Formats: sequence, C-alpha cells, structure tokens
Amino acid sequence: MKTKKKYVITVFFLAIIYLFMISVIVRALTAETENKSKLSAMREAASESMTDNIFAKQPLLEFNGFISKICGVKITVGENTVAEIGDGFLTYTYDYADTSYQAKQTLKFNDFLERRDTRFLMMIPPFKVDGKDEKIISSLNDRTNIIADEFISNVQSEVEIFDMRRSVEKHGKEYLEMFFKTDHHWKPETGLEFTAKAAEVLRDDFGFDMNPSVYDKENFDVRVLKDYFLGSQGRKVTKGYAHPEDISIITPKEHTDFSVNIPKTGLDISGDFETVFIDREQIDVIDYYNLSPYNAYMHGDKPYIHIKNNLSGDGKRVLILKDSYAAVMVPYLAMQLDEIDVIDLRYYDGNIREFIEKTAPDTVIMICHPASLMDKNLFRMG
Repeated sequence: MKTKKKYVITVFFLAIIYLFMISVIVRALTAETENKSKLSAMREAASESMTDNIFAKQPLLEFNGFISKICGVKITVGENTVAEIGDGFLTYTYDYADTSYQAKQTLKFNDFLERRDTRFLMMIPPFKVDGKDEKIISSLNDRTNIIADEFISNVQSEVEIFDMRRSVEKHGKEYLEMFFKTDHHWKPETGLEFTAKAAEVLRDDFGFDMNPSVYDKENFDVRVLKDYFLGSQGRKVTKGYAHPEDISIITPKEHTDFSVNIPKTGLDISGDFETVFIDREQIDVIDYYNLSPYNAYMHGDKPYIHIKNNLSGDGKRVLILKDSYAAVMVPYLAMQLDEIDVIDLRYYDGNIREFIEKTAPDTVIMICHPASLMDKNLFRMG
C-alpha cells in the first residue's frame, strides 16, 4: 500500500514537471511573437491556473524561470510584459495609450490652483528605457517616452514642467545603472541626485530657500544591503531567471528631527531621518517575494502622509501628489522644507480640492514618472 502511495506521488510530481517543460518549450518557440500570439496568451492563462495552488509552487516557477533563461527567452508576457534589455536589466514595456483625459484633468487642476494663487509644478522622472535609445525602443516597440512627450506637449503652455529626462546626460549602460536591474524604480542614489536638481528648480523658479549642495554624496551615510532586493520585474520572472541585487539605505549625516503621521497605518512617530522614513520591517529580513526593500522608504505607497520638519523655520507648506518614484525624493526634500502633505491619488479617498482649500499649501508638486501618466487614478483631481 505504501509503495503504491509513493508511486502515485512520484507520478504526480513528474506530471507537474512535464507540464512545466511543455510550457517552457512553447515559450521558447514563440518568444519572438509572444506579445502578439493568441497561443501564448492561452498558454499563460493555462499555466497560471494550473500552478495557483500546487505544492512547491515557487521552486517550480523558479525552475521554469531558469529554463527560460538558458533557452534565451527575452520576453515574458502577461499582465505586465517584462523584457530583458541586456546585462541582466529587465523592463516593462507599454503600447501607446491616449492621455488626453489626464491632460485635461491637469489643466483644470492648474486653473483651480491659479485662482487660489498657488504655484503648481509637475516633475517627470526618466523612464527605464532611454528615450534616445532608438535601437532598444524599436526592438521592444515601447511607446512610454512618446506618451510622456505627447502629454507634456498638451499641458506645457499652461503648466510648469520639470522634465527630468532632459537633464540626464548619461547614455547606454550608464543610463541603465540609474535603475535597479530587476525593478522599474530608480535607485535611491538616483533619487538623491535628482532631488538636488529639483532643489535647483524650486530655488531658481519658485523662490524656495533651498541649497542643492545639501544633497552632495559626502553629506550622507550609505548602507548597502547585499543581494537583498528582487524587484517587481524580477519577481515576475522569478529568482531562477534574475539574480537578487543590492539596495542602499541612504541617510543624512547631519542631525535631523521629523514628525511623520500616516493615518492609514496609525503610525505617528518623531525622530531622526532613519527612524521616521525607513520601515525596518521591509529590511530586517530577506523575503524576495513578499517584502520590498524599496518600500522601506516612506513606508511604501500610502494614501496620505504628513511630514513636519521640526528643525526648519521657512514656514512653507507643500503638497506633493505622487507615484512610487517619489519615495526616494520626498524624504530628502523634507530636509529643507517646513511641512509636507503627501497624497497618492491612487489610494486617497478624499476630495483633493477640498483638502487644498483646508490646508492652503504654498506650492503643489506632482511627481509622476512616464508610465504613471497612463494611470487615470493618479489624475482624480476633482
């Protein structure tokens, strides 16, 4: 009886491995046209259904990823298409999307702020695919930077734009190294670098009393967490395909004192930069598939966060509307600002105009990277 039971278990696992191998073979044979192939979509749906509840799912998925890697598969399709673009760098790719609704919402919001005599600035960080790299853009058929260009052209006559893509002087491998290999976000080092550029704009064009040299690298301690991070793209293709990478926790050497309140989680805390801005639960242990060290910054995406700099006396109150790229900018901006309200409109339930009427910010800043321009939820501006 025991022998028969062992035989059934063995056959069951061999069948699972066999089905995965069939999936890999189909993927390899259709790699060049996966994004267009109905067969690929059917295969993916069947594969996901088959593996949702099986025993040892993650190791098997990693095995699938490993086989895909050695078979030379460069594109993984699904809810978000992931493509390898060389040297282990992964990226999402996006087809063209109409952003006319987002542009109209932005213009109406800008009119609302102008009537209140409130300045408005949009900051658009660079996308992982360099808009000047025609070879990669053509091979991926990616339209993200084109979408951003079109959006900007529709609003820039009335809205002040800081297009960070135009201030990037790096190309090729140097450009890619601004980003994580396995994730769509830029690195904390890059966020700090662009915070200095943003400080210049806020000083020169908006009259803020900000000193960009505050963000010089020598003013910060950098703690590198080795092989700690598997980003959203890496989790999709699994650790069998992509290697975990380093992530840095960058904190100022100078004395700091902030108060941070996050109603969603009940967090109400005061202390130095690392105490209030770094969520240790995301970095105390390594869990590639369930934790994100990037989300350690600013405690991840939350509907509303209030920040008070207890050492700043400039009296300015700033509202920042943001996507996840802001996580490695806002804490550093807070070093030279008095008070910041941070709202992520994807999750915020309140009326943003009513909030502005109540809090009367001096300036509203929107940080929205090119792919986020396609998300209408970020433009729920009333």
